[in-house]
Formats: sequence, structure tokens, C-alpha cells
Amino acid sequence: MRRAPWLTVCLALAGCVAHLPRPDEPMAFMERSTVAYSPGSGQLFEADPAIHVYFHNGLDDPDIQGVGGWAYTTTFSFLAAVRMMDEPSTPVRTPSYEPRLKLQVLRLGTPRPGERSVQRLLGGLELVVAHYSNGQKGCALADHLRGSGFSDFDCIPLPGVVPPSTALNTADGSFTTNYAALNANGRWMRFGPAGGKARATAALGAGIEWHLPCAFAGCMDPPMRARHGEAVARLAAEADVLLLDGYRRALPLLGVFVLDARLRVTARGSLHFPSASGAFGDLSLEAAFVPRYGSGLGIGPFLRVHRGRDPLNIRFEETLDTWSFGIVVDPAPPELLDAGPVH
Repeated sequence: MRRAPWLTVCLALAGCVAHLPRPDEPMAFMERSTVAYSPGSGQLFEADPAIHVYFHNGLDDPDIQGVGGWAYTTTFSFLAAVRMMDEPSTPVRTPSYEPRLKLQVLRLGTPRPGERSVQRLLGGLELVVAHYSNGQKGCALADHLRGSGFSDFDCIPLPGVVPPSTALNTADGSFTTNYAALNANGRWMRFGPAGGKARATAALGAGIEWHLPCAFAGCMDPPMRARHGEAVARLAAEADVLLLDGYRRALPLLGVFVLDARLRVTARGSLHFPSASGAFGDLSLEAAFVPRYGSGLGIGPFLRVHRGRDPLNIRFEETLDTWSFGIVVDPAPPELLDAGPVH
């Protein structure tokens, strides 16, 4: 009880400094929200919302935006995944939620003028701690009932199931883990000779997640960790081009907006290791057309092809070879460069 006032003060201070990003606030290397449908997969839809709250955003400094320099950001993010299946009662299968804290150390380069364009680089290192879970109570293995222990593997085979199943319970099996991650990202940007919005960008990212072998609540059970892999390596590459800029139009119900349309291509991959069955992973390729509206949000259609293992928590041993189409919501404004530093 003596600590309660201090805890209240800390939470109050965190609430005062934390904020949702403004429509014009720069964000670097943060997830987007998507809603998608995958024909032939047995799904009605999958939604992957991403909410980001900033405690500090050093990239939002006009001096750094103008001439470059070092900056850091601290954020809290809530990432989720909801997959509704096309089955009787349309059940939601093993939804995911992921609260995450991230520290970014960023370096924004000085603009480098050329004959027809201005180029710039952005690099960053990230430290991440997160909890990832599906909130389910079922046993880790299919055709099992919970025993008297706390472990997801402390379960009893159903009568008549001989030999006992060793398959993971992808209907309501419990999956939970705490992990730490280290990521490195870089982005190249090309602007027009007078600055303004980036005409083209290209980015690369790589990271490693370590799923902690701990004994307190939320950690992954050792049998699950042996099958899932102690570490997950992640790779990403992305490029976009500005197709339309400065096109104004009034639409009913939407009002006046400025169309800033980009074509974006993204490739992502993961590799789990070491695991009892050997290294495994997945790969996806996505193309998106993203207009940006006056509200600051970019909202547009995308098409994605996925091959390899299913990334949805306890389904990691299942194969998911499918294609999807849907809507992506991008909260980050396009990269900007004031004309001042260019001349």
C-alpha cells in the first residue's frame, strides 16, 4: 500500500506524455493495420489492427527533419490478429494480442542534392520487449483435457484416442510467450529537386526475436518452445513510388481530401530455429495501392501471396499457402523534405 501513491504518480505521468500520433507526425518502421479475405482458405476474414502510442518521438523535431541528426523514440503498441472461420457459428480461431514496448535509436541523414533529385537516408536500431498470446484455455495438444497442473502440456488424452495425439490444438489451444527482439532498419528516399514528398523509397529490415525461457506467467512452456524454436529471425524489404500528388476533389460524405497515391511492394520472411523438427518459416509478397486522404490516413487495397507456415500463434506447424486481398490502413505520413535545406 505504501507504493500505491508512487504507482499512481507514475501512471499519471505516463498518461500525460503519451499520445497517439498526429496526422502529420513522422513515424519510422511501424506496423500498419489490415483487413483481408483469403479465398479457398476457409476464412471469412482476418483483421490485424495495430495501435501505436508515443511517449517520446524525437523524429518529430523540425531541426532534425531539416538537417538530419540522431533521435530516439519510445512507444507502446497493441498488435492483434482476429481470424474468423467460415464454419457453423463462424468461430474466431485462436486470436492473438500483443502488447509491446519499443525503443528506437534513429539516424536521419543530411539531404544530398543532385542534378534532378535530392536523396536522403534513414537508419535505426530497435530494442523490443513484448508479450504474445492468444488468450485461449485449451490444452496445447489436440484431443486432450487439462490435468491438475498449470502447464499447457499437463493434459490427459481423451479416451479411445490411441496412440495419444501429438498434433497441436489449433481450435482453442493455449499459446503464450514473452520475447525480446533486436531489429535493424534502413530506408533510402528520393525527393524532387525542390524537396516536398518523397518520389520513391526503398527499405530493408532484419531482426531476431528471443523467446524467453522463464518460469513466471506468460512464458512459453519448454515443450512448446522446443517445437516453436527458441529464436525467430525476420527479414523485410519494401519499395514504393509516388504515382499521384496534389489532386484535390470533393466527395459526398468524405469532404475535401488531397490524393497522394503510392504504389508499394513489400516482401517479408521469417525463420524459426532451433526447433525439434528443424528450421522452418514463411514468406509473403504484397502489393498495395495507397491513396492518402485529408485526415492523414493512407487507406487502399492490397494483394498478398503467402507461402510456408501459418504465422498465427499455435498454428505455426500448419501450412498456409494462400493469397489474400483486402484493405491496408497506413497511419504514417509520407516522407517530407522542406525546400529550405536543399538550396
